[in-house]
Amino acid sequence: MTDLRVNNLSVPVEGCHLVKGASYTLRPGELIVLLGPNGAGKTSLLRASLGLIRTDGGTAELGDQQSRKLSSLQRAKRVSYLPQTRPLAWPNRVRDVVTLGRFAFGTALGRLSEREEQAVMQAMEACDIQHLADRQTNTLSGGELARVHLARAFAAETPLLIADEPVAGLDPRHQFRVMDLFKDYVRRGGGVLVVLHDIALAARYADRMIWMQSGEIVADGTPQETLTEQRLEEIYGIRAEVNGLDVRFSGVS
Repeated sequence: MTDLRVNNLSVPVEGCHLVKGASYTLRPGELIVLLGPNGAGKTSLLRASLGLIRTDGGTAELGDQQSRKLSSLQRAKRVSYLPQTRPLAWPNRVRDVVTLGRFAFGTALGRLSEREEQAVMQAMEACDIQHLADRQTNTLSGGELARVHLARAFAAETPLLIADEPVAGLDPRHQFRVMDLFKDYVRRGGGVLVVLHDIALAARYADRMIWMQSGEIVADGTPQETLTEQRLEEIYGIRAEVNGLDVRFSGVS
């Protein structure tokens, strides 16, 4: 079983820290939502957890190895990472971009096995882009392109999936559809960690919420345990009424 285990991780930059002493674990079978205001250190925490940026303290392990010591292919077989910025070097067919999710397993364009072809098609159908399969990516809307990248992550069929603001730019219908896909991924044994800014959406889907402020994890637990009026005011500076998992915002504090 592949776990992501982070212990006391710190990320330095110009004499200060973007992340300070962060610890958490992501396991198959759970959906974690990472929350916090802009600049809280969420993206830096994800990248450091995967061994993609320098740290000056703590550890991050994917399975039985330190994340920073894994090759790109080794990492890609253990976790699919969907970053906040997803540039494409040049226009490609949608089907070819989704197929990139299989490259860690030695797949080449035009040489997919029957099993790999099935994984690619299932990912496109799940993300509602099968009708776009032969379109060039530079002809798509922002929301359509976001779903293409998501399908690429699903096509990899890795034990863990980490996505940084995966529903940004999507209309409400596709936001719910994407979160339903993550939940189904978890039901089938995968582990998911996503960054969201929509607190109500997070409360609806999360098994756990990790809250960050000023580079530190300030709370980690179920929505019922961590979603409080006091926490929303302390972290976001907003007034809200919390009734169970129902959140009603009333303004800036």
